Amino acid sequence: MPRPLVSIVGRPNVGKSTLFNRLTKSSTAIVDNEPGVTRDRIYSSVDWKGYVFDIVDTGGIHFDSKEPIVKSIREQSFIAAEQSNLILLVVDAQTGLTQDDEFIFKLLFKKKENIVLVVNKADNPSFELSSAEFYRLGVSDLVPISALHGNNLYELMDTIISKIPLVRDEIKPKYDYRVAIVGRPNVGKSSLVNLLLNEERMLVSDKAGTTRDTVDSLFKYKKKIILLTDTAGLRRKAKVKHNIEQYSMIRAFRALSNSDVGLVLLDATTDFGNNEDTIFQFAWENGVGIVVAMNKWDAIQKKHQTINELKERFFRRYPYLEGVPFRTISVHKKQRVLKVIEDVLTVAEIRNKHIQTSELNKWLQNLWEHRPPPAIKGKYIKFQFAVQQKTAPPKFTITCKHSDLLPESYIKFIEKQLRNNFNFFGVPILLEFRKK
Repeated sequence: MPRPLVSIVGRPNVGKSTLFNRLTKSSTAIVDNEPGVTRDRIYSSVDWKGYVFDIVDTGGIHFDSKEPIVKSIREQSFIAAEQSNLILLVVDAQTGLTQDDEFIFKLLFKKKENIVLVVNKADNPSFELSSAEFYRLGVSDLVPISALHGNNLYELMDTIISKIPLVRDEIKPKYDYRVAIVGRPNVGKSSLVNLLLNEERMLVSDKAGTTRDTVDSLFKYKKKIILLTDTAGLRRKAKVKHNIEQYSMIRAFRALSNSDVGLVLLDATTDFGNNEDTIFQFAWENGVGIVVAMNKWDAIQKKHQTINELKERFFRRYPYLEGVPFRTISVHKKQRVLKVIEDVLTVAEIRNKHIQTSELNKWLQNLWEHRPPPAIKGKYIKFQFAVQQKTAPPKFTITCKHSDLLPESYIKFIEKQLRNNFNFFGVPILLEFRKK
């Protein structure tokens, strides 16, 4: 039996994300006093007394704005509600019942009758008493809580469990690889996720900064399950002016560091620069595999040598990324998108590859015989033994005499030969040298 789904909906700034974080025991959703922080649907799982259900946080619903993004947030919230087994309609005990609360309830009740009214911010007995006014909506299930302080959450959880199918399951999602989709703002990251999932999972707008949270989605391709993480647009710290944007960037970099592969989207209509420098360096230093996709390829005038010139310019700027898969795509025209996913799977598999010790030492001995390191201060450096210590990312330890004398240039030479000989393209290699 599939896990039941519970959605958290309501008007802006009533504490939906605080409740989501409290129930999931995480800080997945960004919380801020500014209304409208949450925009996309954010999913996670909850385990209560051995029973597991999925839960989705949604953006605040309001009706006093005609901006397209506000309309999209509202549509995303109602999509989540329609797909749910149970709706938690969150209201604010301190502001009391509002017209928007009543209107949202009427709209939700037309779609689904299984609704629990969660009266949040009931931080003291007086607010708990005043929450009785919300019974005017005609609900039979009303639970006053304080998501911030954790008050009365046990009653809420018991109420939820009593109204959904009971499923015992492992809370950890089952996937083969985790892939973070990263890039500067407005390069098409959310559009790519929507195309792969074949649904409007993520909000998309021409306005940069639409995505704020890191949002996970499961995607199956060629019998492999990939956890796609859409992230906020990354840019230089000097241009980050608001706390919310700072939180978004921290979470995006955290998602990247926890991934097997970083799918870095570039914009064909602009040149790559400092933003991309930071992303590539961070991923490489954190042992994350890299795939590069140049989006919006349909929007530029092409010459015969454009692709080759572009690649040459890219690898001249990032020589340490030599061999990283680099592909031009168009999400808008649906061109070569699945080829990029194949690149992602290839890099993820390479990152988990292990070389037999005997094969590794045979290669090392051959390398030493044909291109030995230079003698330093009259001392000859001879390799003794090599072993791959770990995968994801691959780490190799080489034992040799006078390892402290190895020139940096020769270490880079070993890394390049190791990468070329065993096809470790697209992933960083960690090398450790030990004295005999």
